[in-house]
Amino acid sequence: MSALVAARMAGARAGFFVLLSVGSFTDWPESLRTVVSCWSIASNGIERQIADFCVNASGFQVFRAEGVPSKNRKPLEESCDMGLPKFSLRSLALLAGLFAPAPSMAATLEEMAGQMILIGFQGNSVDAPGVTAVRADIAAGRIGGVMYLRNNVRSLDVVEQMNSAFLGATQGLVPLIALDQEGGSIERLTEAVGFREIPSAERVAASQSPEQARQTYLSMALELAALKFNLNLGPVVDLNLNPDNPIIARYGRSFGADAGQVSQYATSFISAHRAAGVLTALKHFPGHGSSRADSHKGFVDITRYWQPEELTP
Repeated sequence: MSALVAARMAGARAGFFVLLSVGSFTDWPESLRTVVSCWSIASNGIERQIADFCVNASGFQVFRAEGVPSKNRKPLEESCDMGLPKFSLRSLALLAGLFAPAPSMAATLEEMAGQMILIGFQGNSVDAPGVTAVRADIAAGRIGGVMYLRNNVRSLDVVEQMNSAFLGATQGLVPLIALDQEGGSIERLTEAVGFREIPSAERVAASQSPEQARQTYLSMALELAALKFNLNLGPVVDLNLNPDNPIIARYGRSFGADAGQVSQYATSFISAHRAAGVLTALKHFPGHGSSRADSHKGFVDITRYWQPEELTP
């Protein structure tokens, strides 16, 4: 007998659900007695399998963890012997959260619009007026989260305290707590406050393999997660096609001029953050690597300069 449970994921921002199918199949081999299948249903109605798990007395085995169309799903008897890692039954606690009551959804148009807004804020302590105001906005559902700049960082301890306050401001949708921590010159957390800095994207690509880069980014992402950040605004996937670019090339923010190389290192950045439980955001826009001006300072027209390969990453 099986039970089907639908759990809402990330409320209005996600646009999909996860279905958990939990069942005991007494006519199957012992290793397949209990199976958990996670599926997502996108807004267009297409089902995609996220992962399958099987549980027995010897442990908790993940035997599918890659999204595939449901019509291509392999029989469980074939999948469960793929030799993927087993974990202690204590790992089942990770699934328990999926059965908890789903967070409340944004109920009004104003609240739904607010969930799309990520704002900067004034203050670098929990009791600063700007921080108190942001906590009230989160509690009221008026904003979706906050973004740190260097002026918000007094010390790592205070940053963690502020992030705990932001997360504790609501029992509904989890607020996004974001920063730009690319490496090199673009870092909000620096050695001055005790955060271990890493090289720029340009230096990483020049001195490390993609797998070495993943380890570099994993160490950073784990530190961000420990401070309760859940979104890092990176990686940069602009191509370094203009050596005179005042905002990309100047600061070594690109992994290179080759789209394939940029994609490889960006994948290392993203997968490392996913492993640490931190979201990422590809940036900036196709053609920015070819631009002749800094978009922070005004409108930048790339009509005559952008290259088709800049669409690839």
